[in-house]
Parts: sequence; structure tokens; C-alpha cells
Amino acid sequence: MAVRLLGTDRKTGKEKWQIDVYLPDGERCRPTFIGTKAEAHEFESKFSRSVGKGVAETMTIGDIAARYLPWVKNNQAEKTYEGKKKAYFGNILPFFRNLKPYRIDSGAIEDYKAHRFGETKKGRKINYAVRQELVYFHAMLTWAADPRRAYCSPPEKWDMPKYKSPVPSVWTVEEIQLLFSEFDAYHKALFGCMYFGQLRRNETVRIRMKDLHLAGGEITVIGKGGKFRVVAIPPILVRLIEDHKKTLERQKSNDLLFPSPVTGGVLAEIKTALTLARKRTKITKRLHPHLLRHTGSTHMLEAGQDIRIIQKQLGHADISTTQIYTHVAKETRKKAVVDTFKNFIVNSGQCSQ
Repeated sequence: MAVRLLGTDRKTGKEKWQIDVYLPDGERCRPTFIGTKAEAHEFESKFSRSVGKGVAETMTIGDIAARYLPWVKNNQAEKTYEGKKKAYFGNILPFFRNLKPYRIDSGAIEDYKAHRFGETKKGRKINYAVRQELVYFHAMLTWAADPRRAYCSPPEKWDMPKYKSPVPSVWTVEEIQLLFSEFDAYHKALFGCMYFGQLRRNETVRIRMKDLHLAGGEITVIGKGGKFRVVAIPPILVRLIEDHKKTLERQKSNDLLFPSPVTGGVLAEIKTALTLARKRTKITKRLHPHLLRHTGSTHMLEAGQDIRIIQKQLGHADISTTQIYTHVAKETRKKAVVDTFKNFIVNSGQCSQ
């Protein structure tokens, strides 16, 4: 945008200015203004705002993403950054890269959903993936609309693909006992933190010796968003950790409770050990590290523990996140009732009077 003096207006004798502005669709507009230079600049500012086009709004979605992703890397969890980077470069930017933010309306979002669903094999449902991509995209535009940046206007609310999280199939106490019999001391303590302490994978592999308060039955962990919380642990986990620590002392390990056997640093891969142990038990149920956390929390709820205590143990900010375990516990109880009485037979006939 620019203000350029054209000369003197013949009718009024005042200065005549040309205002050079680019419209939202990229077209150039050159209105004129009669008045002082200061008044011309004020007119230019108001006119540019009236057409919804400040300097920042010349940016495309690709331009905004180029600023947003470094911010995510510096301010959000590594896993979040990797997920967003994959979504942006894999699907969002190839579709929206050259569009201006004001072009992202409900129609554009519906076109994107149709495009993504059309890419998939027949019958394959990707509602969760597309929903997550749109959540990431909306978050970026909301970030860009912050007054400190003002890259665009706030995005409108979008209709997201319907998705209902499946209720995880937890293991029984007896199955967990059988699983733990297949672990060595290292993995009994490692996976014990996830089951008995209901810790996340990343919380577990980053535990340091200074975080242990075994005499008091507690561990300090760093959860999502770098938030600290103190987790209560039962005596059985205290014993498993103490047995594991004896092996570390012989190896003169660093401060990590679960150092990588290969690098000595933070453990990167734990799923293989869990999968091999499951195969040895002959149990065919699905199993992954996070399911141990689900299972431990469900067993606490089934034992009659208050859901708000479980919420604090898990580190959930919102009780609604924890309430999935009430559904899991209900399904487990239903199965227990069915299994208990499935072979019960009531003969037909009537009682004699």
C-alpha cells in the first residue's frame, strides 16, 4: 500500500492523493483522496481495513504454516509437533497452501473433507484422521488470529467428521499377573509404573533417581505440558523398583531409572518387549504400553476407588477425560456377569403345588 501525491485539485485547491491498495482477491485498487497528507494516510488505513485487507492478510496458508510450525516445535510437546508436521505436509498444505485465510470458509472445509475421503480405499473410515487434521488446522488459524500476530481473522466454527473413541478392551487382573511373570526385573519395574502407577510412556522412561520417594510410596513425574505431579504407588511397585535398582547399581548407571540398554540415554522403544511377553502368555488380546495405564485405572475404579482420585493419579485436567474408565468398567462388569453364569442351566417345567 502507498500514498502518492497527484497534484492540486482544481475545484477545491487542495492536494490530491492516490491510494494504492491490494484487495483480498489480489486485485489492485487505486482510489483518490483530497486533503492533507496526514488525512490521506488516515484514509488509506481505514480503507484497507474496510476491505478486510491489512498488510498481514497478504499471507497465504503456506506463509502462516512456515511461521506456526517453528512456534509449535519451541512451545509444544515433541509428539504434538511431529503429529502436526505430518498432518500439514502430508495433507493440509498440499490442499490449502496457496489460499488466503479469508478463503477458508465452511465450503472450503467441506471440499477438503470430500477430497480426503475420496482418497481412501473403498469402505475405509478415516474420520479420526481427518478430524485431527482439521483440529490442527483450526488451531493454527486461531494462533494466527491472535492480536499479537494478526495474520488473519479468527476462523469460524467448522463441522467436524463424527468420531467416537472406541472403548479399550482392558486385561483382567489374572491376565496382568500372567503377563508380569514373563518380564525380567527391568521390565517388571518399567511396565509396573504404567500399570500400578498409571503413568504414561513418556513419563515412565524419563523418571530419574531423584524423582523416587519410595519410603513415602511416591514418584514425581513430568506430565503433559511440562506439568509436575506426585503419583502414589503401591508397595508391590516399590518392591519391583528396588529390585530393579539393584541391577542398575551393579552397572553403574546414570541418573535415569530406566536407561536404554543400548545408548544409556532415554529409552526409545518399549513395545517389542511387551509384545514378546504377550505372545509367551498365549493371550490374544490387543496390548500396547498405554493400555497398561488404561487397565490399571479401570481396575482401581472396579475396586471402588473415587473417580476424582483416579483423575489426580492420571494427571487429567478435566474429569470428562477420566470418565472413559467408567464405560470401560461397565463393560468389564457386564462380561464378568456373563462369564460367571454362562453355564448355569435352569430346567424347564413347573413346580408342584
